[in-house]
Amino acid sequence: MVAELAAAELPSSQREGVISDTFAPSPDKTIDCDVITLMGTPSGTAEPYDGTKARLYSLQSDPATYCNEPDGPPELFDAWLSQFCLEEKKGEISELLVGSPSIRALYTKMVPAAVSHSEFWHRYFYKVHQLEQEQARRDALKQRAEQSISEEPGWEEEEEELMGISPISPKEAKVPV
Repeated sequence: MVAELAAAELPSSQREGVISDTFAPSPDKTIDCDVITLMGTPSGTAEPYDGTKARLYSLQSDPATYCNEPDGPPELFDAWLSQFCLEEKKGEISELLVGSPSIRALYTKMVPAAVSHSEFWHRYFYKVHQLEQEQARRDALKQRAEQSISEEPGWEEEEEELMGISPISPKEAKVPV
C-alpha cells in the first residue's frame, strides 16, 4: 500500500521501478537472511532475542509492575513476602538502578509520591518471581512434550497389537481359496 502511494506520486516512467523493487527487489537490494535477530535492552545495548528476557524487559518498563497490587490471590503474595528479604537484594537493586534507565526513571517518578521504596521493590521482585515460575512451567511442559514424542510407538505397531495380529511377510501370507 505504501509502495503504491509512493509510486502514485512519481511520473509514470518511474512507477514501475518502485513497485517492482518493492515486491521483487534486485539481488543487490536483498536482505541477508543469516542476520541474527537482536533485541534492545533497557541499558541501550543489543543482544540476541530471547523470549524470557523480552518478558523481563517488558515487565521492568511497565509502570503497572510497581503501582498495581500483584496478580493472583493475595495469599500467594503474602506467603512469598514472608520468605523474601529486601535487605538481601540491595546489591541487585543498585545494579538495576544503574543499569536500567527505565527502572531508574520509574523509581524516580513513583517513589515516594505513588508507592514506598519497599512496595516498589516487593512488587518488582514478586513479578520477577512469577515470571520465573511461568518459565519453569514452560520448560517442564516442553520437556514432557519432547519425552512423549520420543516414547511414542509407531502407529502400525500399535494397530497390530490392538488387533492381535503379528507382522508377517507377504510370502508367509496364505490366501484362502
